[in-house]
Parts: sequence; C-alpha cells; structure tokens
Amino acid sequence: GWHQVLDRPDSWLETSATGMLTYGLARGVNEGRLDASFAKTALDGWRALQAKVTPEGDLLDVCGSTDVGDTKYYLERPRLKGDLH
Repeated sequence: GWHQVLDRPDSWLETSATGMLTYGLARGVNEGRLDASFAKTALDGWRALQAKVTPEGDLLDVCGSTDVGDTKYYLERPRLKGDLH
C-alpha cells in the first residue's frame, strides 16, 4: 500500500490512494499503456487493499477530504472506516 504521506514510511498506509494507484496501474498494464513489469506493483496494492477490508465489507484507514497543510497535519488525519469516497 501507499502511505498517507508518500515520502514518509513512518506514516500510516492509506487505502483510498492505494485503491486509486492500484487501479491506475492495473488498468494501464491491462490496456498495454504500461509495461507488464508494473503488474507486480498493482498486485501488491491489491493485496494491501484486501488486508484492509473488514468482514462486514468496510474499508479501513481511509483519509477523509483534506486541505493543504504541513506534514504534521497529514500525519494526524483521522483514519476513517467505511468512508464512501
């Protein structure tokens, strides 16, 4: 998965961005727009998403809408459950 702050491995794994990036990579590979070597990264993203789904089907660790802020602002964003965005 991808982190809430991409260049901060100490930040939490955020699922909405992981979903969007995974989808983009998988679609790009499937349509031949990206080299097949990106398929492993897409599969890793898919596995990360699967690990964040509750038995009820809710997605964990989704960041709600954000404004522009400093790193501290992003690191302290709430981790939502079941957010539909």
